[in-house]
Amino acid sequence: MKTYLSYKHFFNLKFISSIFISIVFSFYAFNRFDLNRFIDILYDINYLSVLLAVALLIFVVYIRALRWKLLFSDQSISVKKLFESQMVGYFGNNILPLRLGEGLRCFFLSKRSETGFPYIFGTVILERFLDMLGLVLLGSILFFVEFDFIDVYDNTYFIYLIFIIVIVMLSVSFYFNSALKNYSSYNRLVNVINDIIKGFQSLSSKNIFSILLYTLLIWSLYVVEVYLIQNSMSLDLSLLDCILILFISSLALSIPSAPANIGTFEAGVIYGMGLIGVFALEIEFAIILHAVTFFPYTILGGILFMFYNYELFNNNDK
Repeated sequence: MKTYLSYKHFFNLKFISSIFISIVFSFYAFNRFDLNRFIDILYDINYLSVLLAVALLIFVVYIRALRWKLLFSDQSISVKKLFESQMVGYFGNNILPLRLGEGLRCFFLSKRSETGFPYIFGTVILERFLDMLGLVLLGSILFFVEFDFIDVYDNTYFIYLIFIIVIVMLSVSFYFNSALKNYSSYNRLVNVINDIIKGFQSLSSKNIFSILLYTLLIWSLYVVEVYLIQNSMSLDLSLLDCILILFISSLALSIPSAPANIGTFEAGVIYGMGLIGVFALEIEFAIILHAVTFFPYTILGGILFMFYNYELFNNNDK
């Protein structure tokens, strides 16, 4: 655990760079923020849609737990433990830099099951691969169905979009490079790779179909969540508009940034809304969309983390 949570991670160059990136994106996202207007929107918002979105996001974590279970050759791990570990991971990502919540959820699950940390870490990498497939699917839908959104801006903004995608690709390599370095020595890296290969080999054709089905369901529910939040603010966005916003904001989430992706997420949402020609209430929409994810996951994940840590410490004392 010290490998992932040692003080050097909070003050090294990568952390400082991620904070700087968040500051830059926050300046872009919040430069037109009006607190009084935001308060007025909070008075007028449809909270039933917001609550439905929150419930949906928690349900998505359950679906993720079902999919995660299929990535284990040992099917004795309960969905409940996987759900709780997912929540703890989100809690970690929201309070720790450099997406250390991924390491936290691996550690958390390893302490509550018979499965070793290396194997769990391998399944998390498989999960990220599946999420990337979902993102590619969203991009394909936009490319073949809604490609005209590029015409809203001139070629300069299209170049900006390509630039963001390049940053994201570099960020993905940055994340895995950082995670593997943190994991430690060469031998452990080899173990991780072996576990990933074993994970692929252990998947039956039935499991692969179910995994792909869960992945499709997860991303579909994310689209519905975006739609519910825009509906709560009466923005009158179409489902395709919501897919575009989800696609751009998901790319933004891959950029190294401060805990909880502050700034980068909001900038991604605003940029996505700009691509479809919506310039009203974009920062307010981005903040509320972010808050709907941040607060439930952080609160529930934090409660689970503290409860089970207390339980583990009590068991160790006996």
